[in-house]
Amino acid sequence: MEKSTIQVFTTQLFFSCTVTQYSLYQTLLLGYNISRSALYLRLLPRNCATTEGKRHTKTVPVKLLRARNTERKQHEDTHFAAATIKFLKDVCVLLGKQSVCVISQDDKAKVHLGLPAAKKQGPILMKVDYMIKLPDHDFVVASRHKLIPSVYAALEIKKDHVSYSGPTYIAIRSGKHDSSTAPRHAEDLDRLLGVKEFAEFIKTSSVDDSESSLEQDSIPGAQNNLLPTPTLVKPILVLFVDGGPDESPRFPKTLQFAAKNFRRFNLDALFMATYAPGQSASNPVERRMAPLSRDLSGLILPHESFGTHLNKSGKTVNQELEIKNFQRAGELLSEVWSQRVIDGFPVVCEYVIPGSNTRVSQLPVDMEGSSSESTSICGTESPQFSPMCLFTKSSLTS
Repeated sequence: MEKSTIQVFTTQLFFSCTVTQYSLYQTLLLGYNISRSALYLRLLPRNCATTEGKRHTKTVPVKLLRARNTERKQHEDTHFAAATIKFLKDVCVLLGKQSVCVISQDDKAKVHLGLPAAKKQGPILMKVDYMIKLPDHDFVVASRHKLIPSVYAALEIKKDHVSYSGPTYIAIRSGKHDSSTAPRHAEDLDRLLGVKEFAEFIKTSSVDDSESSLEQDSIPGAQNNLLPTPTLVKPILVLFVDGGPDESPRFPKTLQFAAKNFRRFNLDALFMATYAPGQSASNPVERRMAPLSRDLSGLILPHESFGTHLNKSGKTVNQELEIKNFQRAGELLSEVWSQRVIDGFPVVCEYVIPGSNTRVSQLPVDMEGSSSESTSICGTESPQFSPMCLFTKSSLTS
């Protein structure tokens, strides 16, 4: 009976069984007379340490499991890129947190307007007097009605390792009037200098922002970013980025703005490391994405807070009103995420107004980030995978 049962469970009929009752029905069709409880005890238990799990004495390698989207694509440089990042973390621990700043950055999935913000809804606490209902369809309101969150996670350096804990900064941009590019990431990195929650992780010592701004105004050419900022930034900056064209160090525009920040912050070394293609889930900033996605359950961002800007065909008829509606939706999302505390560290979230570096914040900050004029260059990216980019003073002066 045991041998026959194993043969039954290895057939194709049971690969799509979702409940025990359906498995019992398929067993009866094959001519096996077995009770439902006996069939259940033949399956692997959920937890073999419980009393119920110990009843499963003679089992077959079959279990009721849920399919997970954890499969990752393999790449020939997976181990090389992972070893490079591990080496960088060892260097950070060796030099210590007084000299090194570690930041992990990535763009979160775009948040739709007028639709449920989360694809998978989790249980939330709600009053039983009324029921919150979500729409039974997922038709888009209009083209490109989305928000782009760019997440920056500071990593705390311990005595023996680089932890996943630290403050989080989120810059929200309009998916229709703005984009996530290398100049935008450079502006966000400059903005982190004015966020007081990041002062301990970026600056070498506490610097008075008012004195710093007065000192910068008194220096000729400082407003044009020709001289390094007087803010005392840690001499070594390590960035863990994604492999996209707006972040990867193998693209010319990313290298251009990385060199610009290297000169502006007067760094001794700047490391930009990326994971192999298909392995971006290993980026430390992905640990911050799960709590942020959980806050989107049951949330629908309005797309017409100040009135509709669309006609019946879903086309924009009032662009100024559209920009205001996008800003209002970004402020609401910023307010939701600003209340989140991840591993004891705060989350600072701001909406970036399109066409400028003006930011709407929900939490008090030290100073407004200085906007810098960005210039773009044309070029072709390197066809080969590059896991790391290094800037040193000797490499730029030579």
